[in-house]
Amino acid sequence: MGSTCRRWQRWLLLCSAVLVAVAVAISGVIGFIGLVVPHLMRLWLGPDHRGLIPGSLLAGAILLLLGRHPGPHRGGAGGDTGRSAHQPAGRPLVSVAGLSSGELQTWLMNTAPRGLSLHLGKRQIIDNVSVALRGGEMTALIGPNAAGKSTLLRLLTGYLTPDSGTRHLAGKPLEAWSPEALSRRRAVMLQRTALQADWTVETVIAMGRSPWGATADPAVLAAVMAVTGCDGLAGRRYPGLSGGEQQRVQLARCLAQLWRDGAPQGWLFLDEPTSALDLYYQQHLLRLLKRLTAGGQLHVCVVLHDLNLAALWADRILLLHQGHLVAQGTPQEVIQQPVIHRWYGADVRLVQHPDNAVPQVYLAP
Repeated sequence: MGSTCRRWQRWLLLCSAVLVAVAVAISGVIGFIGLVVPHLMRLWLGPDHRGLIPGSLLAGAILLLLGRHPGPHRGGAGGDTGRSAHQPAGRPLVSVAGLSSGELQTWLMNTAPRGLSLHLGKRQIIDNVSVALRGGEMTALIGPNAAGKSTLLRLLTGYLTPDSGTRHLAGKPLEAWSPEALSRRRAVMLQRTALQADWTVETVIAMGRSPWGATADPAVLAAVMAVTGCDGLAGRRYPGLSGGEQQRVQLARCLAQLWRDGAPQGWLFLDEPTSALDLYYQQHLLRLLKRLTAGGQLHVCVVLHDLNLAALWADRILLLHQGHLVAQGTPQEVIQQPVIHRWYGADVRLVQHPDNAVPQVYLAP
């Protein structure tokens, strides 16, 4: 009889341990604290509730704070590149700590999306992505096909609504901006446009000035057409243009939308703007964007498939893989052979560009 009781005791203890493990796995650290701390405090303080209740509350709070304390960051070159495909990176590109008053003012003018997630049915497209996009910089979004680059761009710009997470523009939630005010501060060039109207190039570019009033300023139109190389397309019909020419017109429209006091000011989001451009206009476009961001009044966030273009012109690079932010940093920190091989699966070789020592990627034969 005693042997049977001991056997039952062992089975009950085993079942209890399994149930506790399941409960903790579901509820997390708070569930662990709620299960274990009161029992330990009872063994230590005794059954008197006058000491047991406050003691349990105090010990639980201490354990919770210790559990949330971040460990040392193992950063440096490629510091975020060792994450698994299912481990999102939550470190923003810039820290507020230690900023001067002028730098803090610049920070408040940045976009600061935190914890963005988006599901499509049962598929998670973007998973807990947090970044900070700084004014006066060009940030490139890179990643293999279906990494979530275009989706993240649409989330950042308000074209899509996340399932969770927050988006701020100039210190204010994106949802708090009126459509007109947002259109004056944020311009978006998507991969494809459905525009089939038989309009002239000037009419399409003038659409960018609609947030500023009914009549487009001819001086603004002339300026953006000149800097984008669209002045040679004047008078032509938009549907009759090549894909690359249409991309240049759309860029001019976006710059016209942000043009103020002789230059574009605000946030410019571009989704693969070089996909239909030849070598000359790829170089022309990216040199133009680099020059415009140097003034500190314009931030550019651009999706690029060409890693060499991203390395040559971007100040910061964000690498996405299956909706996770798996690497972020300067071109030298992100464009590394192990990183590219891991997340793209390609056998590549890297060399330094002779002009500025940034990495350039070559496919191995």
